[in-house]
Amino acid sequence: MSGRSKRIAFFEFGDCGGCELAVIENSKALDLLGKVDIAYWLLLGKTGEGPYDITFVEGVVASEHDIDALKRIREKSGILVALGSDACVSGIPGLRRFANKDKVEGVYGNVELEHKPIEGIGPLDHFVKVDYVLRGCPVNGDQFSRLLELLVEGKQVEQGEKSFDYSKPRFGENAGRAIVLDNEKCILCERCVEVCNGITSALSIADRGINTLITPPFRMGIDGSTCISCGQCTVYCPVSALCEKDSIAEVNRMVSSGRPVDAVVEVETAVSIGEFFGLNERCHGLLVDALKRIGFRNVYLSRSKSRAKFLDPRPVGRFPAIIPCCYSAKKFVETYYPRLRQSISQPPKPSFKADVWIGPCTGRKIDSEMVVLTTREVSRMIRDYLTTKYIEFNEFDDVNFDDVELREPEIVGRVIAEGAFEIRQVLDKAMRGELQGAVVELWACPKGCISGGGQYKASEEILARRKEWIDGMGSALWRTRWWARSA
Repeated sequence: MSGRSKRIAFFEFGDCGGCELAVIENSKALDLLGKVDIAYWLLLGKTGEGPYDITFVEGVVASEHDIDALKRIREKSGILVALGSDACVSGIPGLRRFANKDKVEGVYGNVELEHKPIEGIGPLDHFVKVDYVLRGCPVNGDQFSRLLELLVEGKQVEQGEKSFDYSKPRFGENAGRAIVLDNEKCILCERCVEVCNGITSALSIADRGINTLITPPFRMGIDGSTCISCGQCTVYCPVSALCEKDSIAEVNRMVSSGRPVDAVVEVETAVSIGEFFGLNERCHGLLVDALKRIGFRNVYLSRSKSRAKFLDPRPVGRFPAIIPCCYSAKKFVETYYPRLRQSISQPPKPSFKADVWIGPCTGRKIDSEMVVLTTREVSRMIRDYLTTKYIEFNEFDDVNFDDVELREPEIVGRVIAEGAFEIRQVLDKAMRGELQGAVVELWACPKGCISGGGQYKASEEILARRKEWIDGMGSALWRTRWWARSA
């Protein structure tokens, strides 16, 4: 090491300080630190101002004050190194972002903090550019020494994974309006590819070796591909690398704002909610009580099939009238059968005026004016509530819905297609003029909404039970309205 001594700084945010202790307990690290100018390190009583040649930062950023301080440190530093697991991946302090506000207040009380916490607590590279990372909890003193030695000598350092000579690329998220693909979680089981090949072939395997990933063709965005957002890939993904775009945080903000929030629950969610909590019985009344305890004012029950029956579309020329009963079915027709566009009506919408729609569909997230929660999302939302209140799902009361639209009129002569295979068969007939004057209902998911993309994966036995329970819901349970037309 020649020339002037490098100016070194150590800063820490939300952490335990263990990484700094690991550094000073390493004899080689101490020898190296003795040959540089330690400008700032509170542990040694050093508080010199910048600029700094090399800065090590330990801990997570947890408040607006921390963000401002970190940005100032970045401006003063030639090289910035994230020191330890907290700084690299947010570590143990990062678990705070999953804590429920009620649970925290129950332990600590309503304490006024000097610095306002942020919701997006996270590692350093969420807020500033990080040049190098030293993983570990605490860091390995020898690895610290080796990195410091190279940086002080002015040598370029090519970092890879700890145990390998290469570095796996970070693919990040491919986020659509309804579906999110996170290749960092993907285990390349190819279930999603197999499922999608029977629908629109929007997903495939790309590249080889450590660069292998699941992606739409040409690595385009999900919404720009042939994906119809039916969500069947999310049902079969075993690790949630493919999942619906999460709306739980948005709904939590709505119900905690103090203003009235109403919800519409689709009947398919009402009959399947108990599966998540291990109950093989109807639990719709418990679901209503759970939602009202969370903060919803009114909870309505609806059924998309009921709404579709009241639409009165008109056939166009030699083509039939087409009712796509969800966004995904509509996009399927528009993408693969563009000549039938003039025959398509708009997907039916609930008659109730509400703020949140809770149902089995992922495509609804795109075309709904309401905030949409899938069955899986509302299950997780209720689970979080149960965790904070230390109760079980079956301890909720059996409460009626505030209003219901369920009853179906008897309409003869409609052609119904459920799932991509049946839809193709029906639309091929329509293109040949074999369904002239008919009315066609299209449901994007196999067996309809009971196996929608926002539902949990189910066996044939469970699907049959869901259908039986839906068929059993009617005027014997609640007051049911007739609706002349879907709003």
